Amino acid sequence: MGNLARLGALAFPSVFGCLMVALLAIGIRGWRSTGPLRHGRAPPPPGRPRSPRTTSRATVIAGLCGATVVAWGACSAALGHVSAFLLIAYGVFATVSGCRSRVTEMRVGATGLVIGYAHRRPFSAEWRDCSALVPPRSPLGGWRVESRSGARTLMPSDLLGHECVLAAIVGSGGLRFDGNRWVRGR
Repeated sequence: MGNLARLGALAFPSVFGCLMVALLAIGIRGWRSTGPLRHGRAPPPPGRPRSPRTTSRATVIAGLCGATVVAWGACSAALGHVSAFLLIAYGVFATVSGCRSRVTEMRVGATGLVIGYAHRRPFSAEWRDCSALVPPRSPLGGWRVESRSGARTLMPSDLLGHECVLAAIVGSGGLRFDGNRWVRGR
């Protein structure tokens, strides 16, 4: 068991690092493709998402990161490292939130937007109720959709292949750029 724990304590940080690099690559791709929109340039007409409803399979990466940290912590605990319990606690939190709040679908309709989650109630906002679309400040950040019914953040992995949803929010929501974010036109 000791050798297996040592191997895991070495392997799982590497796996975690690879998953984080994947998230960064997705974030950079999204950062580049949404550059004009982040800087207030008129969005292109909304195109079609890669698939009509379902999001990219990349949305599972955050949950996998958490599960990898749990395994890393378990191996470290088997080796007697006291800090292992912090890894396990963080990993469980990341796994549960990454799986529960994983975006599984985005529907853009004539009257509004619906964001579906793996294990959460869907979020819906009518276009007339959309008050803002806030761009991320870094490639790993998310786009925040604000409306009367609440607010949700769409991460780069949620938008992978569905960046056109952002243009739909701006256009259908009647939003204008105020220098920092897209807000309801007055």
